[in-house]
This record gives sequence, C-alpha cells and structure tokens, in this order.
Amino acid sequence: MVESWTLTMKPGFLHAWTALPSESVVTIQQSLETLLQDPQPDGEKRISLPGDDENRMRMAIGEHHIYYTLDAPYINLLALHQASEEPSPISQTQDKRPTPEAIPHWPEVTPSVPDVSEWLRPLEERPAARLTRAINEETLKRLAIPKHFHKQLKGIDTRDALLECSGVPDEYLLKIDDALGNVRPITSGPDQIVNEVKDLLKYREGELRGFLLKLNPEQQKFATWRMDSTGATLLKGGPGTGKSTVALYRTWKMFHAFREQGVFRPKILFTTYTNALVNFSKQLLHALMGDNDEYVDVRTADSLVMNIVMSRYQNRPDMADRPTLMACLEEAIERTEFEGSKMQKKAQETAIARLNSDYLLEEIQRIIEARRLYQLDDYLKAKRPGRKLGFNKIQRKAVWAVHKSLQVVLAERRLFTWQQLRARAAELVEKGHGPEQYDAVLVDEAQDLDASVLQLIAELCKTPANIFVTADANQSIYGGGFRWTHVHDDLNFRGRTGVLRANHRSTLEIGEAAHSYLAWGAIEGELEERTYVSHGPRPAVRAVEEVEHETQLLYRFFKGAAKDLRFGLGSCAVLCPTRKAGERIAQRLEHLGTTATFMTGQTLNLGAPGIKVMTLKTAKGLEFPLVGIAGFLDSEYPILRDTLGEEERDEILTQERRTMFVGMTRAMRALLVVIPSSTTSPLLEGFEDEHWNLSR
Repeated sequence: MVESWTLTMKPGFLHAWTALPSESVVTIQQSLETLLQDPQPDGEKRISLPGDDENRMRMAIGEHHIYYTLDAPYINLLALHQASEEPSPISQTQDKRPTPEAIPHWPEVTPSVPDVSEWLRPLEERPAARLTRAINEETLKRLAIPKHFHKQLKGIDTRDALLECSGVPDEYLLKIDDALGNVRPITSGPDQIVNEVKDLLKYREGELRGFLLKLNPEQQKFATWRMDSTGATLLKGGPGTGKSTVALYRTWKMFHAFREQGVFRPKILFTTYTNALVNFSKQLLHALMGDNDEYVDVRTADSLVMNIVMSRYQNRPDMADRPTLMACLEEAIERTEFEGSKMQKKAQETAIARLNSDYLLEEIQRIIEARRLYQLDDYLKAKRPGRKLGFNKIQRKAVWAVHKSLQVVLAERRLFTWQQLRARAAELVEKGHGPEQYDAVLVDEAQDLDASVLQLIAELCKTPANIFVTADANQSIYGGGFRWTHVHDDLNFRGRTGVLRANHRSTLEIGEAAHSYLAWGAIEGELEERTYVSHGPRPAVRAVEEVEHETQLLYRFFKGAAKDLRFGLGSCAVLCPTRKAGERIAQRLEHLGTTATFMTGQTLNLGAPGIKVMTLKTAKGLEFPLVGIAGFLDSEYPILRDTLGEEERDEILTQERRTMFVGMTRAMRALLVVIPSSTTSPLLEGFEDEHWNLSR
C-alpha cells in the first residue's frame, strides 16, 4: 500500500497542459488532486488499457483524457488530449462503461525521423501543411489567445503561416497548433517531478520556469554516493548527462544528513556559472526543499568573489572589459623594459613580438594570475597544463616582464581583471578575512573556474568530506590537463570520482557527431562509452559561397525544423564566432521577415520572441532545441597570424575546436553548421559522413 503518491510527467503532457483552454484548467487540476489520492483503476473514470506491458491507464475528465502509468510511489503522466482525438471510437455498453475490447490502446508515438535536407529545400518546393480548419474568432477565444493578436491570426489555414506569424509569442502559436495542427502527442522524454499540482498552474502563468527532473537509476546513485567518506567527491559527465540536477539532489540529501547529525541550521554553498542558472537553481531547490532552501546560498563564484572583496575594501572595483584590456596590454608591451644583457633583452623583445596578443594575455591571466604566481621563480618552475607551446626561461622572463607592466597600467587606470579579483579574494579567505565557513560546498561545472576560485571555495568548507564537485573536461573552453590536488590539497578525489554517461539533452545523432568532430582535441579518453535517451536526424553541414545563401539556409532550416519538431522560432538559436558576425546575421534574418535578436551575455533574454543570435562562448551553459552554427563568412576564425609557431597554432585550434564542440552540444533536437565553401581552416574540417548529413 502506497502511503503517498508523487506526480511525474513527460514533456508532451506539460506541452498539452500549457495549451489547455482556460475553462478546462480548474477541472483537470482538481482531477489530478483526486488522482493523487487513488490512481488505481475503478472501471469507470480510471481504466486499464489492455495489451499494454507498461500497465498504461486512462483517466476521463469531461472532454479530456489523461494517460498515465504507475511505478510506486510515482504516477507518470504521459499525455493529455481531447477525447475526440482518440485513435478509434469507444463503443459502450448500456451501463456506459467501455467494453474491454473497445478500449483503445494509445501507443507510444515515435515520430519518423525527419530528413534535414527537406528542411533546407527552397520554401516554394515544400508542400504546405494545412490546419484542420482555418482559425476563427471562436477558436481564439476558446484557447484564451489575447484579443490584440486575433486580427493577425484569423483566417490562417496552414501550419507554416501559423508558426511564422510575426509578433505573436510562441506559447500562443503552439497552443493553436496543438488544437488545430492535426498532430499527436509524443509520450517519450525525461520525467519531470510535480511536487504540488498547483505548480502546474504556476508554470502555466509564468511564475515557475521549469520542473526538477526525476533522477534515473544512474543519477540517483550519485545523489548520495560517498557521502560518508572522509574526502571530497567528483562527478564527471558529458554535456546533457544531468550533472547539475544530481548536484541539486545532493544538496537536498546533504541537508537531511546534517539534520540527522543534529545540525539543524546548516550553512550550504551551491555555486553555478551564470546568473540565469542561479535563479533557475533556486526555484528547483525550493521544489525539493521547500522553505528549508533558506539554508542554501546559491550564487555564481564571481558574485562570491565580489562580495568578499567589497566586504574588505567597501568600494566596488571597476572591471576592465576585453577591448580596454587589450589596449592596456598593448601599452604595457610598449612600456616594458626587459632585463638582462643586450642579447637577452633582444631575445625577450622577439619572443613577445612573435606571440599572438590573445595568447599572451591568456598566458598572463590563466597561468600567472589565476594560479596566483607572485614571484618570477614560481612562474619559471610552474607547469603549464593545456598549453602546447613550450616556453623556455627567456620567454617566461619576457612574459613576466609584460605581466608586471600590465599591472602598473591597470593600476594607473584604477582597473581590475577578474583574475586579479579572484586571486585577491582567495588571499583574503586564507588570511581569515572571508565569510564564515560553510558546512558543505557544492560546485557545478568546476572545469571552467580559475584555480584561485577553486582554492577559495575549498577553503570556505569546514571539511573536505562535504565538498561535491561536478566537471566535464571535454566541455571546458579553457583547456584542462591539470591535477586537482595541484590546485588545493582538499581536492583529492582518489576513490571518489563518479562518471555519468547517459545524455538527456541532445539526440544520439547530435551527440555522436559532436564527439566525432572533437575527437582529436579530447582532453580525456575515459568517457568514450555514451548513451542517449532520444534520437533524431543527423546534424547537417552545408558549404556556401555567399552570406545571402547562408542566411537563406538558416531561415529554411529553422522554419522546417520548427514545424516538423513542433517548436516556435523562440526555440531557435544561431551561434557565431564573433559579435560582428552575429549582429550581421541577426540583421539579415530580420530582412527576411523573421524576428531575430543578437544578444550578449549581459543582454541575454531567453524569453524574448524570435531567433536568438549570440557568440559561441556566450552560449556556454545554455541549451536550445534548434541550433545553427554560422558566421564564418563574415570573419576569419580563428585569427592565426603567420608568425605563430606550430605549437601555438595547434593550441589555439584545439581550444577553438572545443568551443565549437560546446556550441554543437547546445542543440537538443536539430543542428545545422554552415561553413564557407572555400575554407582552409582546420577548425571547419573533420565532419565525417558517418555522423553528418553532408549532401549538397
């Protein structure tokens, strides 16, 4: 006997709930409350569907039916649709109960895998998909579509015209598509937990951004794995494996462990890497922990850094942006006076002149500042993991001299870099000037954090046993190869390193294509065994000669994929190598009559209508159902000067290949990569026919 049932739901159910007519919401909400009290079949409203190995059931609620399965203590909501959409009519006996042989079996709907090539055909060659009837005023009122959109929508009779209706939010277009598009629900996908039925209403009204995923057995293991150990725990996994979700559950489990130990007001730190994810994580933790989430401090690592520095020095420091920093570097190089003999000085000048400015700045920030190397001798002895270009003693002295000059230039302008601020915060914590230590610390996506930040976070935890870290070396834009214990003694994960392998974000086809592209640039080889929960079309690569053709391909791809896979254009994103390329693509898409907006990390608005356009690095940590990677005709990418040595060139290409890999793995259902037909860049090679749709 189950004492208490919990609802979970498939994405298809949530989609149908969002599209539900307003007048049906309360009735279905009340019926779900009743279902939680007793989900077992009663032969009337709740019936078992015969011939179903999954014990699938159906609940009748007026004009609607809910399909679900039971897996105690979970009620798994699969689909919600109108009774008139049953695959076959239900004959009834005189007592109005359906006879067993007449109860329809609602099968798993596995859509045929679309052909990307069809999406890329000229629009006039593609037949229009008709709605079941033209949109009229009555339909719009029934679906609770705001009145000021009615004029634009009335009379539309094809799905193409509906889904590209400019100015109407995707949620309304998809709601109409659900009602009139003649499509059937898909009952596959991950399970999402509904803690309270009223949360469904909050989601529908925009108060709740999403639901916590139900852990699969692999993930569930790591929510408590090694919690009784004496050292820190590391969980590794590729993109989309659910590392962040496991970290949230781990937070909840650690909180209860503290309560059992008599620590009734534990202080827990949970760090993630973007402000958007901070807000999302807070919502999900509240769903798990209720009001006990007040004991969890959710923030980005850099907000923690800033708080520590400001609590000591009061004033908020002025941070140097990238263009300003590059200008300061150029000035620092001009002002640098190298030490040594005349020949040594000349050798140092030559060494700096041969270095790419970006590479030089990265050496200063990533190796010297992020690793907190305060003396030349420390830098001369330091290992440089992830840096393929070897530096001899003369070269290191030259870099060090520029580094010291850059410090002077920044100080004169009263500017700071984030690497300097992070190092300062770590120093303050070590000297006892930081906040009160936390009982537990959880770090999400640690591979993208500076060593100084990891040192700071480790120092802030009372005991190494309560440090939990998630990381993915191959997803790191900034390289890897370091040993965690070189960063801090408490980050010793020996015997406490787990690996997640199942990808819940991207389809198998996208995931394997991305990994085949990355292949030679992979940092770690132990994650070769991967599994996926969804399938789709092979991602496509197309070569073009002109920017107009590039824009047309993106436009066709998004329109075709959005229609066939049932997404709005707000689910589409174009990822570009540079800001300039992204701004131009957004403008060209606008000229074609679709809404497109270029967004920086500061202006990112995932709720904005239309196609989102951003740089590849801005997309880190995000996900989009439909992704196009383009913009290589507008600029050379990456910029490789003729003076670069072979090792320096290889390192830049390896880093940027990882950047491309991260961009590819942002795609959930469909991916298109557009490259110049005359490209000679090794970065735009490596697309194997086995994994990529390469037809012209």
